[in-house]
Amino acid sequence: MPTPRSAALRGRLCIRYQRVCHISDDIKRRAVWQAIIATVKLLLGEDVAAEMESTAQRLADELRLMEAEEVEMTPATIRARRETLGLTQEALAQRLSVAKTTVARWELGTMQVAHPAMLRLALDRLAERPR
Repeated sequence: MPTPRSAALRGRLCIRYQRVCHISDDIKRRAVWQAIIATVKLLLGEDVAAEMESTAQRLADELRLMEAEEVEMTPATIRARRETLGLTQEALAQRLSVAKTTVARWELGTMQVAHPAMLRLALDRLAERPR
């Protein structure tokens, strides 16, 4: 059973991973990710690090597939998906770790989604979770 400390560390590492995904330079992103994995090995052990690497690889594979499909997230699609999830703009923004105004701008079409495949994956994951 995870300790409160390890659960808190996992949460912080998940946030770091989201930030790593936004690094556009592949070499820099890989280096940052390897540093995170090394830290996990030291603090939480080999098993947790292996689990994180496996999960990260699976997510990266899913994102590559979605990007290959040329995912388009139109304002109407984003709003429809949010409403289907039963979330307000503010609630969706919190779950995606973006500002409420970002979600509003996506839905108005005044701001493009920087990573549409990542947004689609996140919305798919939210739909899989029980409410």
